[in-house]
Amino acid sequence: MKKIIWTNDVCLEDYEDYFREEGIMDEEEKMKEMYLLNELDFEAEMMNLDIKLPGKILVIACLGLWNGRRSGYKIMGNNLNEILTISIGDLYEVYFDGHNIKAKDNHHDGINYYEFRLIRNDRNIDILLEKIYNDDFSRQDINNYTRSLAPYIREVYGW
Repeated sequence: MKKIIWTNDVCLEDYEDYFREEGIMDEEEKMKEMYLLNELDFEAEMMNLDIKLPGKILVIACLGLWNGRRSGYKIMGNNLNEILTISIGDLYEVYFDGHNIKAKDNHHDGINYYEFRLIRNDRNIDILLEKIYNDDFSRQDINNYTRSLAPYIREVYGW
């Protein structure tokens, strides 16, 4: 049950009704308008997700690098909209998989996969960070030190 929160993967066909209604016929003008509308969608999602969380966000990453796959992490702030800002690639998609907020980020060396979690304030997150650094962690570890952001996303979108 993948629900897209935001993506920069846009195509002209998605906006054909809008172009017709606005009388935009020129292909170059359509491209400019499409990217402008996607930028406006991004800004709207940043506002929709402008929610202060009771803790910081942990991003757990499976990075596709030129020399293979690596695990990594980043501790972000406590605003839910930060999930939209970690992209480094050309094609970025943030989505809800029914349990967690995830992202897929295509770039010149490969694909990065991210999972966004709320750090539990009652646990020593350094233990999990060490496990991620050593690529020796499990789903149970993730659940023990963090919580899903699903309740906050459901509150915004009703999913």
